[in-house]
Amino acid sequence: MKSEIVFTLCIFLCISFASSICGSSLATDKVNISSERLTGDSIKVWIFFTDKGESVGAISKPTAVSSHAIARRLSRAAAVDFAALDRSISDDYLAQIQPYILRVDNQSRWLNGVSAYINPSNLDDFARLECVKEIQSVAVYRRPAEPLLPEIEILDKPSAPYPPEYGPSWSQMNQIQVPALHTLGFKGDGVRILVMDTGFRIDHPVFVNTDIAATHDFINDDEDVQDDGEIPATQQSHGTQTLSVIGANAPNLMLGVAYEATFLLAKTELYGPEIITEEDDWVAGLEWGEAHGCDVVSSSLGYIDWYDYADMDGNTAITTKAADIAASLGVMVVNSIGNGQRVSVQPTLIAPSDGDSVFAIGAVTSGGEITHFSSNGPSADGRVKPDLCAWGSGNTVANPTSNGLTTNSGTSFSCPLVAGTVALLIQAKPEWKFGEIFESLTSTATRANGPDSVFGYGIVRAFDALNYENHEERNIVGISAYPNPFATRVSFDFEVTPPGEVEIRIYTIAGEKVATITRPLGDPAPLTWNGTNQNGEEVADGVYIAYILAEGISETRKVLKITSIINLD
Repeated sequence: MKSEIVFTLCIFLCISFASSICGSSLATDKVNISSERLTGDSIKVWIFFTDKGESVGAISKPTAVSSHAIARRLSRAAAVDFAALDRSISDDYLAQIQPYILRVDNQSRWLNGVSAYINPSNLDDFARLECVKEIQSVAVYRRPAEPLLPEIEILDKPSAPYPPEYGPSWSQMNQIQVPALHTLGFKGDGVRILVMDTGFRIDHPVFVNTDIAATHDFINDDEDVQDDGEIPATQQSHGTQTLSVIGANAPNLMLGVAYEATFLLAKTELYGPEIITEEDDWVAGLEWGEAHGCDVVSSSLGYIDWYDYADMDGNTAITTKAADIAASLGVMVVNSIGNGQRVSVQPTLIAPSDGDSVFAIGAVTSGGEITHFSSNGPSADGRVKPDLCAWGSGNTVANPTSNGLTTNSGTSFSCPLVAGTVALLIQAKPEWKFGEIFESLTSTATRANGPDSVFGYGIVRAFDALNYENHEERNIVGISAYPNPFATRVSFDFEVTPPGEVEIRIYTIAGEKVATITRPLGDPAPLTWNGTNQNGEEVADGVYIAYILAEGISETRKVLKITSIINLD
């Protein structure tokens, strides 16, 4: 009897010890933070949740979405679960993490997570919460201010040969054929553009007629994006300049590319000796803008700290994931490729410009040569980046310290030129979705026949893009998913006419992308998903949405993973 008790006790202790080891391993597996970051009393992290609480019967509340957003989704969005994306994070989960955090900074309903400050000493216990899926660092990007010209010319009055109503901004727009679209009446009317940047001096004379519908400061959590008393005074500078390129509406002083558009302004950067941006503020600004109905995003921001070049694959960086979701909701995201210069060691593009649904914009001179600072591609998975280029050297911009104009350089200023062009195309061709706009711009740009990792497809030709009519009518037919339900793998069989490259993105019901599989041009074989995520880990049982994309058209199918069934294929 005594030996049986001892044996039982040993078994109990072994099981307890093993459970302790497994629990520790499980907690560690959830933490994706480098050891050098685990110092000090406070670090900022992303906390991602397993779901939105539906599994325990807590139906999370939806987020208010404007009528503009609903209309855009209905006309240009992919087949995604809007309701799941719009549901807020579970209040119960927020309550569970409260004892372990110092404060929450931002919430992302799209990514189902929060950014928060925590004490690293609480990390292991924190990670053991069942509702916590992953904890990782919030990426912070520090960059110098845009490269200035040796001498800054203050331009108080436009001079010949500019058409008087445009002022000196005419040249940078004329290089990409924008005035021709203005002549046809396409000036951005009816299109909503989200600009994310530092502050904005919205009382500058160039914005006297600019339609600004909403503003939000994600640094101070208020509606004031001008902050006249803020230190440093240069906080307004960068945003004022980028906004003027796309939205100035002061005839005979300066006009922007889409000067009749409606603007949403999000302050997401701190300006000082260097510009400091945190990716959670960018994601929060993007979700806010989408809910307010933006059609186009003009973002001169980017993130590379905490990420390696291998992460610039269109699927890894947090901002890229958020940009992909915005694109699935019908938003055209236009982003600077960066001012990292071209180096031989590896490409210098920054997230989210690596996204496959993001227009990455490089910078050229007035003569059409690539600037010395414009970052290069390709993306880590080999896609052409940048996608397009526009004038980014000596651009005419609003002078934030006076009521006149000045000049500045950087991909920050080529980006709004292209974003404004996209807005004009949306006004002219409201039925065009991302694939059609992307095709029209890349097929008519100056290097369409020979894209590379420096110019991409070349300098935009807006008028040619408007008149591009070679969109082939594509169809995805004969779709089948088998077996369905499945245990270990499911195959998708279909035909694309005419033939083209195909990509299948697998999403959870909550809208989180878990895997991407591709089929090259001319390959008729079915595509198979093996039930794992992008890290090769087996996903949980449940319903998944397969989004089948073929060069601008899409179809969806739902599949059910149940590991308990026998897979007969």
